[in-house]
This record gives sequence, structure tokens and C-alpha cells, in this order.
Amino acid sequence: MTDEDADFVWAFDAEDKEALYERASLTDGWQRVAERLPEFMLHHCLMKISDYPRLYSARANVDADDLPTVVDSLDEVTFAGWSIYPVERIFLSDEVLVRAVPAQDRAWPPVELPGFMHVKVSARNSDTLLYLDGIPARDRWYKHSPARLPESLR
Repeated sequence: MTDEDADFVWAFDAEDKEALYERASLTDGWQRVAERLPEFMLHHCLMKISDYPRLYSARANVDADDLPTVVDSLDEVTFAGWSIYPVERIFLSDEVLVRAVPAQDRAWPPVELPGFMHVKVSARNSDTLLYLDGIPARDRWYKHSPARLPESLR
């Protein structure tokens, strides 16, 4: 199983069906994931939902001290983690899903922006995201609407 860019790979163990391994590239060795298969599947599902284009979303690099304001009324869902996202945090409510990872600049190779978190907020309703307008972002909040998709994908 790979991510969209095929730069991160997961494999299952035929001897232990709940054991999972990961590697960050084709040249890296396999490392056992701390998550068991059921936890991994839920973690991966939430990650995919946050990127689902049929949801309204907003993303920005915010000061790490402002993250509690973004997730104020949400519940944190903790996972054992993966090496690709060792500091990933996920928060949920009935209406909102938030993923937060350490922010990186746009240079190549990426360099971490100390003191900032890259936050992606996803929701079924655009009004749910209005609270973000009052939270400062390093650059700005980039917003996505499903209306930007071709009709056949909406």
C-alpha cells in the first residue's frame, strides 16, 4: 500500500496479520509501525477524509500557540504514529476534522518552520469554517470548496 506519491509504503506481515511495516522510500529499510492493523486503518481513513475534495476545507500555517484556538471544542484522537508524520495530531467533532503537523516552508528540500503547525480543517458545511477567519495564519487561510470541482465529481 502506498500514498499518492508512492514515496511512503506500508506492508502487512503474512505471519502476523495485524503487524504492519513502513518505509519512507524504496531505498529505506522496513520498520515496524507501532500501530496494529485496526488502528492503522482508522488513522489512514481519517487522513484520507481530511484530503477528500468533496468537503469544504481550509489550511494554513499557524503559530503552534494558536492551535488550541483552532481545536477548542474538538476531541483529540491519538495514534501511535508513523515515521512520516511523527508529530501528527488529529482532532474531531461531529462537524469538523482537523489534522495538524509541523509546518514546513515551500523550499526543496522542505525545512521545518519552528513554532508553526500546518493545520488542515475539513467540514461538510462552509459555515463551519467561518471561525477560522479570526485565527491568525502565517500567510493566510487557503480555502477549498467542492463547487470548484467538475460537476461529475461533486
